[in-house]
Amino acid sequence: MKKRISLLLVVAMLISVFALFPATSTAVSEIIGDADLNGSVEAADASAVLRHVVGIDTLTGQALLNADANQNGSVDSQDASVILRYIVGIISSLPPTGEVIVTPPVTNTPKPTPTPTPTPNANLGDVDLNGDVQAADASAILRHVVKIIELSEASLANGDVTFDNSVDAADAARILRYVVKIITDLNVWPDPTAIPTLAPTPSPTPVPLNNDGIPAAGNSGLVVPNDDPNY
Repeated sequence: MKKRISLLLVVAMLISVFALFPATSTAVSEIIGDADLNGSVEAADASAVLRHVVGIDTLTGQALLNADANQNGSVDSQDASVILRYIVGIISSLPPTGEVIVTPPVTNTPKPTPTPTPTPNANLGDVDLNGDVQAADASAILRHVVKIIELSEASLANGDVTFDNSVDAADAARILRYVVKIITDLNVWPDPTAIPTLAPTPSPTPVPLNNDGIPAAGNSGLVVPNDDPNY
């Protein structure tokens, strides 16, 4: 009888211990837009999507599912755009529900090519002034564009990566292209493009003529067989 009471007491103690110390959850984030699985949606998630799109990194499993921010069944640059629009408050949920995302029409008028800056800006692209160029800098520009924050003069100077004396979505896009290594130097503008170089066509060698307009001896340009009796 005493043994049964002791056994029941041990079981009761074990139950109380498990109740006080529940098992730690190891659940993976299933938040739409959380491509880096850190539990929140940030500019770094848009960067992770772009790095996946251009082949620098590969998202798999739940990260790939979360990266499909517009829930259309595929992960592309549009998902990165949706994540950034969510971060700056243009849309209020992921995926967007009951909201129409209006993409501004693309104009055919190119931005004027500015005169190159004599002294390169070592801090170009560092909008948040933290000493590095990241997706958060592109996010800061977008937040400035939609009037959520106001950038300082130093931030605006660093954010004008298209050298047109204004900071807008085009600057944010170019910073993201730099972050995912599509371009390698923000101080080189416009962005270099690969132009094939054609080998020059050699000019024919002129054949000297005599006074009668006939090619001079030995310079007729004709190939004479060695077995020609007149050679």
